[in-house]
Amino acid sequence: MRYTLRTNCIVPLNDVKRVLDIGCSEGTWMLEMANDHPHTRFSGLDIVEQMKDRVLPKNCDFYCADILQGLPFSDATFDFVHQRFMYSFVPNDSWQGLVAEMARVLKPDGRIHLVERHFELGRYQTDVVSLLGAFNRAIHENQVSMAICDRLDELLDEAGFVDIDRKCINIPVGDWGGIPGRLMGEAVVSWVQDSREIIVQRSGLTHQEFDAQMERAYDGLSEARAYYSVFLYTARKPVNKKSKRRKSMPLMGSC
Repeated sequence: MRYTLRTNCIVPLNDVKRVLDIGCSEGTWMLEMANDHPHTRFSGLDIVEQMKDRVLPKNCDFYCADILQGLPFSDATFDFVHQRFMYSFVPNDSWQGLVAEMARVLKPDGRIHLVERHFELGRYQTDVVSLLGAFNRAIHENQVSMAICDRLDELLDEAGFVDIDRKCINIPVGDWGGIPGRLMGEAVVSWVQDSREIIVQRSGLTHQEFDAQMERAYDGLSEARAYYSVFLYTARKPVNKKSKRRKSMPLMGSC
């Protein structure tokens, strides 16, 4: 994402003092941002303790908690909240409560930045379609759906946010997309591999069948002209009364 957008964050953080990164995983975004903004304090939050034993920069800390049980912070703690690629981990009926929690921990006039993605195919390719179907069957058992990615602006509005902006870009996945496509292809492989056990358990595939499909599917990404529709949402928590909603503008390739 940083290579494609030429930035890690489309919201300026010049005067921001505290940032929350929800679903920080291994902390790539947080650590890169902490290096770029040494005078800002970054807090990473994830249900998996991937960063517990890491030596963190002085302006970073890590919390382990289940975001579906609420955010473990006091009201009005942060100036900025960031969350990226979490649709497959948050059930559809939990999004409204999660966005409300983001609003709660934000200070008045604080900003939020949500990034989600749809995986799309320009052409039919058997191996890619087969693996994508197995993945979708697995995550649907957790009551999650990619459809939520396209309506987060509605949830932000319901939570009382203002200046809501929605942008969408299409990013190639696989060698057909040059350097950005190869980078995104590697990210897709890592993402699906992380879900290997869940997919095997819920799709009926054996581990050997999954691994074979995975290898064939990566080779088929270019044939399928695979791409991500990436949705970028920004919004602000109002100080007092509600402001007029900002009109969304296209960014790069419009979805």
